[in-house]
Amino acid sequence: MKTDSSNPGDWILFAERDLAGVRLLCQNQLSFELCQSKSAEIVEKTLKAELIRAGWFLEKTHDLQKLAAKLRKRDPELADRARELVVSLSEAYFSARNPGFDLERRAQGGAASLRRVNAWEFEVYAKGMRETLASLRG
Repeated sequence: MKTDSSNPGDWILFAERDLAGVRLLCQNQLSFELCQSKSAEIVEKTLKAELIRAGWFLEKTHDLQKLAAKLRKRDPELADRARELVVSLSEAYFSARNPGFDLERRAQGGAASLRRVNAWEFEVYAKGMRETLASLRG
């Protein structure tokens, strides 16, 4: 199967695969730092999916704050719901991948991040499904 970077569904597919892995790590209480870092990537992929669905042309960036700002112009309500998640994961993305930060704080944040990512990713997925069904109904 060849994927297409301009297809929002392909971005969601990759986000869902990553999310499944993060869930397993969290359930087994393994590598909360990796969970936070991957959670940031999941949110990035989900933001890109929603932006592409709204007509945005893909640009190479991993900056969650920049992507959220672009989403805010197209879907302010969804962007507002993602704001806390984007802020916390923007910080966690770097602190979870590098030494010099509080390990205990990171472990606590990993489980909380996963819960927020799960809820928000499902919300975006459901919105896309509703739009797809509406377009099929004509």
